[in-house]
Amino acid sequence: MRYAAAPHMPLKMTVGKQYRHGWLFGLNPIFYVIIHTMDENLTNIYGKIVATEIEYERSFFQLFNDSIMLHQHANQYLEIDDFRSTLFRASILNTLLIPEAVANICIEHLNLERSVYYEIDRLPVLAKFDYYLRTNFRNKFLDRGIVEIEGLKELKRLRDDYVHPKHSKIYWNIDENGSGTGECEKTKLLKFNKAPSFWEKDDSFLAMVTVHRFLHYFFMTKCRFTKAKVASLLFSLSHDPNEKDYKIPCWPKSFKEELKSQGITIDYVKIIWY
Repeated sequence: MRYAAAPHMPLKMTVGKQYRHGWLFGLNPIFYVIIHTMDENLTNIYGKIVATEIEYERSFFQLFNDSIMLHQHANQYLEIDDFRSTLFRASILNTLLIPEAVANICIEHLNLERSVYYEIDRLPVLAKFDYYLRTNFRNKFLDRGIVEIEGLKELKRLRDDYVHPKHSKIYWNIDENGSGTGECEKTKLLKFNKAPSFWEKDDSFLAMVTVHRFLHYFFMTKCRFTKAKVASLLFSLSHDPNEKDYKIPCWPKSFKEELKSQGITIDYVKIIWY
């Protein structure tokens, strides 16, 4: 298990024999180096390499981190700036992908035979969560019809409609001067704007609230996992998720309070707040 703060320092990661440079700052809470090959250039920069370390990266952390970072950066732009909407849409899309990433990690944790794994991998997202409960515990399954489940279903439909475009009605109210304001259809339960061009700050918050509310229900209410146990799955660095080899994000407490003020509670997984 690894703890890391948010350093203001340059990062160099190796990808084969190519190098990517960047800075970690702000909300990026983790830095680590993944070494795939040994190269004399690395020796010149970091000193003599004495070992090669392999870590297995999963997408949950990037989706989780980017959904929040993009939302935060979008808030820095004026409402009339189109780039603000672009960032909110990007935040929402990252959030919409989180449930499937988590479901896949859970299925991976079962260590199924390869032939069985490929069959289960084809299941819909909610069916994967249900399979995990039924396989890992006795008499446990998803409670159909509750708001945590139905909300996630609506987000899944929004995600599918974005990938497989379906037209959405937009109603324009035109005044006597020829100017107009538009409104689009909303989902039945969440009242989420169906048309991506209308996705804004409130939709971004709503997506995060819905996804993290479901994950709290799944891990805390159904699985009865500790926060550390959940972190060992979602932030795992090993080939097979375990409770010894994982990373934990470190974020400022002010950030936690800001999320909480908007109804977003990420209390199902261990995070270090400083």
